[in-house]
Amino acid sequence: MRRPVGVIVAAVVLGLMALAGICGMLFSLGFAIFVHNPIIPGAFRPFIIFGDCLMLCFFLFCAWTVVALFQMRRWARISAIILGGLTFLFSASAGAAILMVSKYIPAPPGPSAVSVSAVVMGIAGFYGFLALIGVWWLVYFNLRPVRAAFHGAGIMVTNPDILPPGGATILPPAEPTPGWRIVIIVWACLTLVSALSVPMLFVMRMPVFFFGVVLTGTAETLTLLALLAAEVFMGIGLLRKWKAAWYVALAWQIYIVAFLLTLAIPGNWARFIAYEQHTAARLIPQGATPYPVPLFNMGPIMAVSFILSMPIIVICTMALFKRKEDYLGA
Repeated sequence: MRRPVGVIVAAVVLGLMALAGICGMLFSLGFAIFVHNPIIPGAFRPFIIFGDCLMLCFFLFCAWTVVALFQMRRWARISAIILGGLTFLFSASAGAAILMVSKYIPAPPGPSAVSVSAVVMGIAGFYGFLALIGVWWLVYFNLRPVRAAFHGAGIMVTNPDILPPGGATILPPAEPTPGWRIVIIVWACLTLVSALSVPMLFVMRMPVFFFGVVLTGTAETLTLLALLAAEVFMGIGLLRKWKAAWYVALAWQIYIVAFLLTLAIPGNWARFIAYEQHTAARLIPQGATPYPVPLFNMGPIMAVSFILSMPIIVICTMALFKRKEDYLGA
């Protein structure tokens, strides 16, 4: 089957990004495992290794998608759309967060202030460039000619078990996966990835901030187990179109919004920021030189994170209702 030039270019760009990611994760893994680094606390090292392994698997999947794009596999187009959405989401969020948070970090005196500002702008610009690549994949792989190239004009059927002897027909190409369904698939996959990270909280013995209260001990364990069970069930159920998973996902969205709203209660925001700063301070090894204080000014960082998460919550909730018939019927 003839491959459009745009598909080849997109596959090459994705391949270069996958190659850079694989090399970077292998280097990071080797550094975390074999090199003694006083900056990384011993309790934090398993989390670094886990994150690197997770990202390595992601970039290996990207490489697999590159091969499938050259082979014009149908699933590769959907994968490219999902990767484009993830690239845009995380790159745009990271670029915006860097620009917003940098305003709260005082510039060093002297000529170095200009160089620091240039570095910040350069990093933000790089993330902006990656976000544009994500938009390109989102738009291009949804174009009608590209969909037709992956799905084909039709399938000739001559099986005598299906048709009368000598008969033949052409089946129309399969319907493309709806965009809102793709959103739910990405949401479910990210939920399962998030569930994989929950056990690391047990390893690092991190307390949990739950509606204004810092939980430790048995309460922390039970809360984490409940959240882990909800994420696993919701992730698998959204992929398998379970009816109960739709209700769990809706309850999860309500839980997230309720959590954010409780931070507006007088005193809760201050307690949450104190919790975040205490958690961040635990990552500094004992006896190591402390990091600059602005790095632990968690108020602006968390505020930016919550602002950027609001569109994601809205989009996921919209997808849940747009594809309600997949779970609850017509």
